[in-house]
Amino acid sequence: MANVARGSGGPVSLFVEILNKYIYFFEKGNKQITSSAIRGLIELINTEMQSDSTNP
Repeated sequence: MANVARGSGGPVSLFVEILNKYIYFFEKGNKQITSSAIRGLIELINTEMQSDSTNP
């Protein structure tokens, strides 16, 4: 996953990969992955994307 952060998407790509893993384990019933953690990651991704669009 560390290599994803070095790609053109930067941290957003890494956060999306992490989100995908969280969703996978959430759907499998892992009690350690909560809906609030997933919402937090989505908010973080949205914030990073807005930050990227305002910084040329």
